[in-house]
Amino acid sequence: MQRMHSSWGAVLFGVLVGCTTPEVEMERALRPAPDEVPLTQREGWPGAVQVRPVGEAFSGDVLQLEADPKGRIWLLRSEKANGSSSQDAVTTLEVYEADGRRALVLAREEGVLPWRFALHPSGEVTLFEFVKATDARTIRLRLRRLSPEGAVTRERLFEDEGRPEERLYYDLDQREILSISTDTDPRDVWPTPKHARLRAVVLGEEAVFMAMSHGVKLYRLDAELQTRWSSQVMPANYWNGLLHSDQEQLAQDEQGNILVAWSMLASQAQAYRLHFGRALHWSGGLRDIVVLRFGQDGQFQLAQTFGREGDEVELAGLAAHRGEVVLGAMENILKSDRPNDTTEWDLVLMRGRMEDGALSLHRTLDISREDWLHDFRIDAHGHCYFAGTTDFVQADTNSWIEPGKGLLLKTDENGDQLGLLTLTGPRHVEVTHLAFRPDGTIQFGGTSDGPLTHTPLDEWFNETVLGVFSP
Repeated sequence: MQRMHSSWGAVLFGVLVGCTTPEVEMERALRPAPDEVPLTQREGWPGAVQVRPVGEAFSGDVLQLEADPKGRIWLLRSEKANGSSSQDAVTTLEVYEADGRRALVLAREEGVLPWRFALHPSGEVTLFEFVKATDARTIRLRLRRLSPEGAVTRERLFEDEGRPEERLYYDLDQREILSISTDTDPRDVWPTPKHARLRAVVLGEEAVFMAMSHGVKLYRLDAELQTRWSSQVMPANYWNGLLHSDQEQLAQDEQGNILVAWSMLASQAQAYRLHFGRALHWSGGLRDIVVLRFGQDGQFQLAQTFGREGDEVELAGLAAHRGEVVLGAMENILKSDRPNDTTEWDLVLMRGRMEDGALSLHRTLDISREDWLHDFRIDAHGHCYFAGTTDFVQADTNSWIEPGKGLLLKTDENGDQLGLLTLTGPRHVEVTHLAFRPDGTIQFGGTSDGPLTHTPLDEWFNETVLGVFSP
């Protein structure tokens, strides 16, 4: 039940080069937009939960949710009007006070989609935005740096021509290895946001981001938004754009190294071996999870795969704790022989060592009927937090046919349950994002009153929500 959003009106955006001029430096991208809607309890939901609606569109989704040291909530969301297609969706970046009242909103520009942001210790922000190119066939990535007050201090269009060896395309299911043309504008890396999935982590006042440009690549930006280095993680291949959105994960380990992970098919592992000249251990699963480690200098260090024979796992979260990688995922397992109802999705918690690829834990968590995982985080104590949907039904055709409840699950580092929260209707409820607030409470975002696969189009509405709870 994937939701990809892209939106373009008439393009009024000209070419940006280098850093900003003094006139641009005075521009305030984050502008005051206060409202008086606090977080409150909702009838039918547990008393430990407070929630508020965000946006007034026909339907919407949360794209990113973070808490800053002041306890403010940074929310990036998408929305579209009744009767609009996903191509007409727009994205909005907002900042909310700890009590839920909106404080700031990013000034909207036609033809521009804010897509990811990174919060630095200084209070400055690196903002990643997609901009429709003037030829209207591709999108470009604009980088902007915002001051703690929300003013634009730097901006440029990102570009990467790619090295010749990075411009190979693998489709080993069709036994093809193709060379990609180099006669394109280096700023036009992506055709649509679906192929531009992006994540970022901060290294102090610098940032490392991962994007599907030439295959999957890592880039390190300095505080002036200049590219310090780039490193290819995975060559371009047929399956990269077809796996579930946002399943590529980026994190740091306890030594500050960069970890990149995603669910991988066997043919992708073969493409990796042919391209880089190093093999990946394969467990025999339908999908394994590959984790690669890079130093802060961009140099490749290690690659391991985690999984078990016969497993079909999909990654939703990545972390490091006590020298191990911690993976939050879900797996599709056989449950019965009933026609059109033979498998179910359940949650999985995995722990493993990067040095030898050994799994110290692989535990399936079956909450209620089918369980779907959207986000996974761990805290400083190693406690694990799962956000998603539970108690729904999906047919073998992948149609969702009975609505689910929003899920917030807390476990210890071994997967033993410490707390369980379910959020019931109306209709379908999803918790899609989690964040830890400085006071120890959990911020979450998601949707309620949502549709299922075959809901009539005129009823394909939902409510986007922002909430908080004490685990």
